Amino acid sequence: MKFGLMPPHPSSIIAKKTYHKNGFYNENFRIAGDFDLFLRFLNIKKIGFKIIDKNLIRMRTGGVSGKNFLSYWISTIEILRSFKINNTKSNIFLILMRIPAKISQLFVFNQNQLNKQFQLFKILFDKDYYYKNSFKIINQVKQIPQKKNFILSGMNLAFLGYFSNNELYPHRDLVHWPDGIWAQRHTNLKKIPGRDIIKYLKKSKKIKKILVLGNLSTKSKNYLFKKFKLRIDNQKLPFGSIEKITKNPISLEKNQLTFITLPTPKQEKLAYYLSKTNLNYKIICIGASIAIASGEEKQVPNWLKNYEFLWRLRREFFRRLKRLIATFIYYFTGKYFKQMFTKIRFIEID
Repeated sequence: MKFGLMPPHPSSIIAKKTYHKNGFYNENFRIAGDFDLFLRFLNIKKIGFKIIDKNLIRMRTGGVSGKNFLSYWISTIEILRSFKINNTKSNIFLILMRIPAKISQLFVFNQNQLNKQFQLFKILFDKDYYYKNSFKIINQVKQIPQKKNFILSGMNLAFLGYFSNNELYPHRDLVHWPDGIWAQRHTNLKKIPGRDIIKYLKKSKKIKKILVLGNLSTKSKNYLFKKFKLRIDNQKLPFGSIEKITKNPISLEKNQLTFITLPTPKQEKLAYYLSKTNLNYKIICIGASIAIASGEEKQVPNWLKNYEFLWRLRREFFRRLKRLIATFIYYFTGKYFKQMFTKIRFIEID
């Protein structure tokens, strides 16, 4: 530590009694309080330690200590002061030698290898890891897993585009239906229009109530009531970001089926939020399909069924066109430049 270097402490675990016995952080240091603590614990008090030779923590570069030249200089002065306070020999020339060592880390360490090693531990501790590398897809409406928690979403250009842009990702309870030609680029499954999810869905006998989150007209509400013969509750959602939408808690009941009528990616983000804040959830990200199934919106002609995203341009043309172009660019970049689909498995549910 005489060079001003210290252990990579973000993953350090220190017993509470060690602090009480040997002292706490010196808050008079603006930057080098952590160095001062380790200098006292390891060099002066000779506290024993063990090393776990694994990558447990991944930390971004930057922070106060490496913000700019001034922060390096302040930390250097504080490290020198720490040596003086603790009666430990060193000098400014030795301490300054740590800066080239830190810079060399950018070139010496194999970042890809470090990330790979970190990923091995992520597999062990992240229960969602195995599902983040696979998409589960049904090929019939009756395959919707209603006996357990689930989130159902259409696999279409919008979803794949926002996945490519790192805004959406698969997880253990997410299931898809093939929603057009973009799903067919990765599977051999025929398209299931969103309106057919509504039309052919046979609810589980345990479902006693239906909640619709988002816009729902009287005509669509009556359609759902006539089809399912259940109470239909509708909760309007505020316009804006997903943070604004989730500002107030949304509670889901055990025997409740939930439809979300927001556009992608908001409906999937909301569904994922609900899965983390509710013990029980059965969620279908249905978008505008209830309105189409009820006849409120005109159904796409049969000859254009695989290109429904083009059919929808007839309404709110500029907004939808902007979104279509953006998602296509996201998907194209993710597939051909980022190679995001090379390690993704598309699993057909039997």
